[in-house]
Formats: sequence, structure tokens, C-alpha cells
Amino acid sequence: MAPTTLPPGDGADGGTLEPWEKKTDELFRTKPIEEIKVAQRKNRDAIEQKKAELRQLVTDRYRDLIEAADTVVTMASSAAEVVASAHKMQDVCQNIQLGSRQFGEASYDRSDPSDFYTKALQMKLLMDAPEQIWSALEERNFFRAANMYVTSKFIFDSIQNERDSANRKLSKSFPILFRQWDSIHPFKDNIVRTAREFLTSSQPEDASIEAVAAVMVVEQLTNVAALRWYLDVKSAAVAGAFTAAPSTGAGTAVDPTQRICTVVGSITQALRHVNALFGNGGDADTIEDAGPEVGSGLGKVSRFLSRAVSPDRPEAAGGLFLSQALPATVRNFRLPLARGALEKLPVETLQEACAKWFQELSSVVEEGVGRTLRQVNAVGAVVGVRNAAWTLLRDEYAVRAPGIVTTVADDTGPWGGLCRRVLGGETELWAAFLQQPVMMRAQTVFTSMFRVSVEATLTAASAVTKEIKAGNTEVAEESDVGRRLWTNRKLQPNSGESNHPPTLKSEDTHTSAVGLAACPPSVRKVVEAFASTLADVVAQSRLLLDDRGDTATRGLNDPPPPFDLLGDAIEIRRFLQAACEKCVDDLVANIDKEVAAILAADDSFAVDRVLFLGRVCRETVQHVKQIEELMMLPASGKSALEGGKFVARTRRAANRRAAPTEHDTRLAAVRDKLLKACGRCYEVWTERLSVDRAQAFSRRLLGHDWEGMVVEKRTWQRHAINEETESGQKVESLVLLPSQASSYLLTLLCNVCVEVSRVGGHTVELETIGALADALFDKCIAAYTELLSDQFKQKLSQDATLQIWFDLCFVGDILIGATHTAQSSARHTLLNGLVEQCKKKIDPFDLVIFNPLLEASRTKMYHRSVTLLGYFTQLRPPPTGAQPTLSSSEQSNTMAVADEVNRFPLLPISAGGSLKSSSRGAKPKRSAPPAAHFAL
Repeated sequence: MAPTTLPPGDGADGGTLEPWEKKTDELFRTKPIEEIKVAQRKNRDAIEQKKAELRQLVTDRYRDLIEAADTVVTMASSAAEVVASAHKMQDVCQNIQLGSRQFGEASYDRSDPSDFYTKALQMKLLMDAPEQIWSALEERNFFRAANMYVTSKFIFDSIQNERDSANRKLSKSFPILFRQWDSIHPFKDNIVRTAREFLTSSQPEDASIEAVAAVMVVEQLTNVAALRWYLDVKSAAVAGAFTAAPSTGAGTAVDPTQRICTVVGSITQALRHVNALFGNGGDADTIEDAGPEVGSGLGKVSRFLSRAVSPDRPEAAGGLFLSQALPATVRNFRLPLARGALEKLPVETLQEACAKWFQELSSVVEEGVGRTLRQVNAVGAVVGVRNAAWTLLRDEYAVRAPGIVTTVADDTGPWGGLCRRVLGGETELWAAFLQQPVMMRAQTVFTSMFRVSVEATLTAASAVTKEIKAGNTEVAEESDVGRRLWTNRKLQPNSGESNHPPTLKSEDTHTSAVGLAACPPSVRKVVEAFASTLADVVAQSRLLLDDRGDTATRGLNDPPPPFDLLGDAIEIRRFLQAACEKCVDDLVANIDKEVAAILAADDSFAVDRVLFLGRVCRETVQHVKQIEELMMLPASGKSALEGGKFVARTRRAANRRAAPTEHDTRLAAVRDKLLKACGRCYEVWTERLSVDRAQAFSRRLLGHDWEGMVVEKRTWQRHAINEETESGQKVESLVLLPSQASSYLLTLLCNVCVEVSRVGGHTVELETIGALADALFDKCIAAYTELLSDQFKQKLSQDATLQIWFDLCFVGDILIGATHTAQSSARHTLLNGLVEQCKKKIDPFDLVIFNPLLEASRTKMYHRSVTLLGYFTQLRPPPTGAQPTLSSSEQSNTMAVADEVNRFPLLPISAGGSLKSSSRGAKPKRSAPPAAHFAL
């Protein structure tokens, strides 16, 4: 629809249009009807919205409007009351002025105003007293403030207690008297509190005298009470020093050493001030003046008070009031003192009070020092506290207290004389307050360092075991120790290169290089982590056990040392030894837990992970020299003080001793724990290896075709036998007899030796090899026992019995060591029983011929296997005399008999001993390192 347009001009009534009318008119001219309707709806909606807002506003605010109206009414009432009160005050003031005039005219003669002036002057003094007391306290003039307070109290009491009726009436003309005293009275507590706060900090002696004297005047204390009060203040000061916020106003943390030294300095100052303030320690400077008793004269506080109350003093009331208009009682007023304030303090009383205070303070200081030292997390910082205390006490002990005279023969110096006078005996502040908390903190820090050492080692070891489980190629290759030794040329003795970390022990020998080869980088990393953390412990212990040379020499005129810096050396060394033992115990216990967890998981890499942990234990014994340093601390460094000089015991002198010391025994016990943990890890490997290999051997042995024996006879040896017939004719016959062990037996032994080489057989303990041999022997004998049972009896021919006989003898030669024990005797008995079973199945006439031939072949076979099976033959070395010769018909290559024989990276070469001598009872040392029997 087209917009409706109207002609321009006036409105309908012909008049002038209003502005809103013009706007509406313009809207109808320019807009269509639809848009106009829309605009209309919007306007109506806006109108309704505004109405709703208005109603809401009135509803919500009407309470505020009502309250505002009530407030206006209240303000009007209050203003009216204020105006009425002002008029009433004006009337009261006029009545007071009129009454005063009438009272004065009726009671006094205007020609003699002295009484009224005197009272007014005393009131003026009371009016000025608060300001003067405040001013004195701000200037730290405590005695002047106390003098002003006590004098003001005297004036108030004298005015209040007037007996003359005229004076009482005159006093009533000053109604402000009681109000003024109410403002002065609280200054008593204020003076005592301010003096207490002042004495809490370190203050000079003169200022302390005035503060204590002020408190004695205000509180009316005797000498004994003042002494106890002063000691309580110092106790609170010491306790407050430890409970204060650990930061300064600038936000900088307070050094624990500084805080502890401040407390120690406060205690020494308190003892000197007690001697000077309450004892006769102020003026005696010669031996004649310094008598044996403390009470030979007054202390400085009593002397100060004596001068303050002396009647010969020209000033009145301490010089505070000089006006002659004051009453004589005020001008001649002297400070009242408690009875006994100016008496001599008995020496027993002084010493008893100070000794009791010192004993109570010791527990507070020890607890505070221990709490402060919790901020110290390094032994070096603890040593800094000890050394700072030593320096402070050295200077403090050298200060000569007044009235105390010492001689050259007195080794305790001025401090000893002061303690004997004040405390009744010699006292060492280091032993009384600091020694125990400082040493306990050092032990706590050492304990934390050992715990961190164990945690770091276990974390590193756990990371490697996880890599092994994840199949990390690089870490897996490290498990083949024998191949690594063969391929790593850096380990050659002439290479001139060192492949071990600086924190590990090393020796410039070929054996050391071979030993390090069995320490793969992963193992070395873990061992180095343990060694580095223990190296920190050793370094920190040396700081604590260092005397700095301050007490090494002492001249005749030098002051005595405050305490022995190495007085706790023995205790610290014993603690470090015990802590090192506990550290190793914790390490071993956690390794055992890790081994148990690995075996519980039972994955394909379980054995390698367990062996890794065993190598960590073994290499810790061999290369972590810090364990020996910690366990042998008394044998290294300064250990005893004789004649002012430390005497060091050298290792050479220690080695000359015939019997091992306690330290040697404890070190051996620590190493034994680690080696036993290593042995337990290798026991897991031994058990699993013997079970796996023996099961395969048993299956082949029992499943073999013993009737044909075609393959085995190829390696048998022909023996020529010369016989003589009944007619006397000599006949030569040939017999075939076993000359080598069967293939399945050689395969078992060779594969086991390969596995031993893989895990680093040249470093495996002989006990472990012996345990493996015993386990294999038991399982092999079990298989042969089953083979010789009735179940297989019909299948065994005479040839099969001969081979089994030879195998049994060879098993005994290889797997039964030379050491004679109950177990080895039982194994020999069991073996001989099986051999006898075999012999029973052979013709007796043949047995006579076969027996010496088989024995000779058995000996030759053993010599052929010395190198190949050297890991086992080292337990029972071959003869060193003439070697058996081989005939052209004998098979010399024993490895060809085995199904699979890998090349050993490190060839085991046995030496020493004899097979025959071993059978006669020779006992080679099983604890000797097997590395001596192997060469590259």
C-alpha cells in the first residue's frame, strides 16, 4: 500500500501544530500503515515497561523513604537535646564561679594567698606529670619517670589525706584532682612494661642499672626480688628471640647463625650484668679488693639507689621540684625503697637464684636452638653455627668481668671466675645450651643425605629395570657382558683410557679393566649415583671433623678455647658408621623388594633385571670407596688430642695390626650384606638356568634310542687288546669303548657355560658357580636315576650302559668340586651307586678289561674340556704334570660332539691343582676371584 500523504500546512483545526504533532504528522506522511502500527506497538510496550519500573521502584524503596524520615525526626530531637545541654553547662559554670568567690571571701584573707597558691602549684605539678613521664619514657630515662610517678603519688596522697578542715575545703576547689590521678596511675604498669621491653634487648650496663632501679622504686622490690625479676626478663628475652618472626622489617630472612649467636651473647651479657648490678662486681680491680664472697659490697643498683635517696644531695626530690613555694614535705621528699633494697646480697642467695635460672633456661635454649636449626639443611651450615659459636664464646670468655681477678694458673680464664662467682661453679655454654641440638641437627642432616642416597640409587636402578623390561636394545646388549668385553677395545690394558667414573675405585691393572668390563654403563650409572651422594656425605663429614687449626697450638698467654671443636668427633664417627650401615641395609632391603616384585611379574626379562640388581650390589662393594671411608673414619684423619696436637693414624700403621679392628669387622659386615644380596640375585639366575637346561636335557636323555647307538659309536675309540689263548698263542683284538661324553650331556654343559659367559662369568663368585654346578648335578643325576630304573631297564644294551657309565663319571668330574663337604660326599655316594648299577649290567670278564681303558679315556676327556668347560673345571683343576697324549685314532675335537656350541667371548682357562690331588682332599680357596682363570 502506498503511504498516505497529507498536504503540508496547519492542523485540522487550522492552528499551529505542537512538536509531537509535527512528528506524528511527518510520520504519517512518510511511513506506510504497517510501519506506523509497528511503531505504535513499540511505544505502547515502552510505556507499559516504564510503568512497571515505576511501580517496582516505589515498592522497593518505600521502606528507605520511611527510615529516612524517621532519621530526620531523630536528628531534630538530638539537636534540641544538645542545645539544652549547652545551656545547662553554661549555668553550672556560672554557679561554680559564684560559689568560689563566696567561699574565698568567707574563708581566706586576700592579703595571704600562699595556701591557695601552694595547692595550685601542686595541682600544676600533677597536671604536668603525665607529659613529663611520657617524655622520660621516650628518652629511656626510666628512673626519672619512676621518680616523677612516685612523687606524683606522694602529692596526691598528701592532698587527699589532709587533716586540717580548711585545707580539705581548699582541696575541694580542685575537683579535677581525682581525674588527674586516674590518668597518672596507669603509668606504673607502663613504666614496668617499658623497662621490661628495654631490658629484653641487649643494653649497656648503665642503662640497665637505671631500668632495674626504676622498677625497684615503682614496685618496691628488694634486691632478691629485683634479681629474680631481672632473670625472668632475660628468660623471656631468650624465649622471645626464638619465637619472633623469622624475618626483619625489610623482609630479609634472619640467619639462624645470627639468631643463635644473639641468644648466646644475651646470656653472657646477662651473667655479667647480674655480677655488676647485684653482686660486688662493679669496682674491685685488684686481688685485695676482690674478696672470696660476692657480698663484700653493694651491687651497682643498690649503690645507684643509695645515691638517689641520700639526704646530703643538694637537689630536692631528684631535682624535679625546686620552687620554694612548695610545702616542705614535698621539697624534702625522698624516694621510698623496700626494706632490704640497700642491703648486701648474700653470695649464696645470688648463686642459688642464678643457678636455678640457668638450669631452667637450658631447656628453653636447647628447644629454641633445635627449632631454629630446622631451617638449616646442610652440614656446612651446621658447622658454620658451631664455628660462629666458638668464635663468639672465645671473645666472650676473654672479656674480663669487673671485680674478678684470675692468675696464669687458672686455665678457665675470666669466664671461669665469673661463673664461679655468679653460678657457684664453672659452666661451659656450648655444652649447656648448644652442643646437643647442634649435633642432633647434624645427625638429622646426615640421615637425610643417606636417605637421599638410597632413593637416588633406587630411582636410577628402577629406571634401568624398566628399560630392560621394555626391550631397550642398548640396555639389552649390555646384558651380554662377555661379548661386550670382547668387542670393547677401550678396556685393553695398554689403551691408556679410563672407562670408569671419578667417584669409583680404580686400579691401573688389567684385572681392574676386566672388572670394569663386567660393569656395563647402566650399572655404572647407578653405582656412580650412589657413590656421588655418599661422596657428599664424606665431604660434609670432613667439614664437621675439621678443627680449623684454631686449637692445634696454644701459647702461654693465649686465652683457653671455649670448647673442643672435635669433642664430638667420636660420637659423630660412630653415628656415621651406624648411619652408613643403615643406608646399606635400606638399599639391600629395597633391592630385595624389587627382586620379589620382578619375580612376581615373571616376564621374559625377569632374570636379566634381577641380574642387573645383583651387579649393582657387587659393583657397589668393588668400586664405591666412600663406604670404606665412612666406616673407617677413625683410621683416617685426626682422631685424638694429645698435648694440644692431633695425632693421625695412618693406614700403613693400621695395616700392621695383627687382629682386625672393630671398624674392619663392621666394614666386612657391610660388604657381606651387599655380596649376599648379589648372591641372592644370582641364586635366581642359577635356579632358573639349571631348571630350564636340565628339563631339556632330561627330555633328550629319556627319549633317546639306546638300542641302536649308531651316532654315539662314531666317537668311540678303538682299543687293541692282546690276549693269549689256551694254547699260548697271542691274539690281538679290537674293542670300541666310549672316549667322550654323549652329545646331549656336552650340549647341556656347553650351553650352560655360554650363559655363564654371557652374564660375565669371569666376575661371578666361585660360590655361585659351585651352586650352579650342584644344581645341575642333582638334576642330571635325577635324570640318570630315572633312566636306570626298571622302566628303561630292558631298553639299555651293554653299549648303552658303557656310555651311561662314562657320562656319569664325566658328570662327577665336571660338576663335583674339590671341596669336601657333607653335600659333596653325599653326591659322590649317589654317583657311585649309579656307576655300580651300570657295572652290574656288564659282563664281569669285560669289566676287568674295560675299567682301566675307560678310566684313561675319562682322564683325557677331562683335560680336553678344561678350556671349553673352564667355568666348572676351575672348581676342580686338572693335573699340572705330564699331560695325556692322544693317539691318531682318538677324537680330539670334543665340541663337534655337541649339537650347538657358541664361541666364548672370554675363554675360561683353568690352572692349578690336580684332579687326583683333589680327590685326595685338597681344598682350593672358593673365595678367590675367578677372573684369575680367564684371559682375553
